[in-house]
Amino acid sequence: MVLLNWVGIYPTITLLLWCLPSSLAERLPLPLMTLIVTALAVPLMSYIVMPTLVRAFARWLQAGTASHGTTCTVERSGGTTPTQGAPVQKREDASRSQQTGAAPRVLT
Repeated sequence: MVLLNWVGIYPTITLLLWCLPSSLAERLPLPLMTLIVTALAVPLMSYIVMPTLVRAFARWLQAGTASHGTTCTVERSGGTTPTQGAPVQKREDASRSQQTGAAPRVLT
């Protein structure tokens, strides 16, 4: 996800700096110029760039989550819910318990 953020922020900031008149950049102090660029970059990143990148790289992002084990699946009465820090249940056990109706085994 860090790489994806960088892929989004670099062209966004480059485009904003390229679009702003150079005379404006020369007249404004650096903190004010930074304020203007970030005031434009943050909404662009939040509402346009990152949603587009997340959709484009969804399969890659999901594959990374499963391989690192940061999200696990725990069965609850309302269905299966991804949670952080919950006991991990092996996929084979989950599918077997769904097929047989047996209670899932939870590994500690």
